[in-house]
Amino acid sequence: MAFGAADFEVEQSDFVRHELTPTTFKKTSLNPKWKVDFFGNSYLPSRPFNRERIRNEINALQLISSHTSIPVPRLLDWGENPDGSIFLQTERVHGIKLSEVGNTCRMPSGLKHNKGGYCGDCMATAKSNAAAFIQDVVLPELSKLRSNTMGLQGIVIPPAFLLERDKRTRWEAKTADSQKYVFVFGDLVLHNIMMDPVTLKLICIFDLEHSGYFTPECQRWFLDVETYRSAYDDYGGLDELIGSIDA
Repeated sequence: MAFGAADFEVEQSDFVRHELTPTTFKKTSLNPKWKVDFFGNSYLPSRPFNRERIRNEINALQLISSHTSIPVPRLLDWGENPDGSIFLQTERVHGIKLSEVGNTCRMPSGLKHNKGGYCGDCMATAKSNAAAFIQDVVLPELSKLRSNTMGLQGIVIPPAFLLERDKRTRWEAKTADSQKYVFVFGDLVLHNIMMDPVTLKLICIFDLEHSGYFTPECQRWFLDVETYRSAYDDYGGLDELIGSIDA
């Protein structure tokens, strides 16, 4: 994915292309192309907010880097290509995703927790460090970013776990009499957190496509896959959050 170990890497889906070099990471929205399904029927793939996601992430990176000390990738360039696709380019962050820390023991030779394979001890340490940083630094700083308008600079992309429940393709940028909305990352989950593979400390938070100002109830974060997945299945809880946004 975006910040792998390889020096050069390109990953592409129907909607987005990721390009990794030794020093940079580039994300580009792609214009969908017609495809043919198994039955010979033509269809045009679609994803909600495909171009807006990158515009939103550009705005979020600028805001977080200029108004907080929360570490995020440094934005180097952004813009619109001749075909209308949107791109952003950041400085490459060298590290390992929190989701991948436990793939092997990260301790030096002679101090290994095991003889090979998955290392629960290293994963537990990394999760503990990430949780402490989120609670002590990230959440307090985000709580100071307030607005009376939902979304970010006219773009409203709710947290990722809400979009699976509510399929609407446009959300209103509601306004309030007070600054009731707080800035949320919207997809603060272990695969979007970069860790130092040696110290197992948090390096940065990335992939801010779902960021913006929303009700405080939307400020959620997940450091294990099970809890993250269960959030998508908690229909009652999701409906309450959607209700708080629509209120």
